[in-house]
Amino acid sequence: MIAEPPSTTESGVAVIGAGTPPRRAVLLIVLVTHNVRHAMMVGDHFAVLIRGQKADDFRKGERTREEITDLMAGGEAMAHLEAELAQLQADA
Repeated sequence: MIAEPPSTTESGVAVIGAGTPPRRAVLLIVLVTHNVRHAMMVGDHFAVLIRGQKADDFRKGERTREEITDLMAGGEAMAHLEAELAQLQADA
């Protein structure tokens, strides 16, 4: 953990709890992209945002590339619109 402002440690960064090692090292990288292929190559956990709201949250292997692409393209909204259009055509 890093504290601000830095104290006079050798690196210029104050370390809190240096005597207690972390239970598990975690590396977190946030990649923001519209390219599903790139995201799937490097990620293991994904969140899809639509208009700033989280539309889905899943781990690698829980969704196919096609499902993710469909979700990014409107997903449920498009499915709802397609159902409405099909109903209109059936009623005509």
